[in-house]
Amino acid sequence: TVDEFHTGLNDYLRWWNTTRIQQRLGYLSPDEYRAQTTATT
Repeated sequence: TVDEFHTGLNDYLRWWNTTRIQQRLGYLSPDEYRAQTTATT
């Protein structure tokens, strides 16, 4: 259904933006990078 599609898309986008590792962040996820920079300041 359309609602299931929207739920799945939102889950994927949340993963894409917060969990997936990124080369530009030193192969950390944005959440890990944020935690690391917060801990060192």
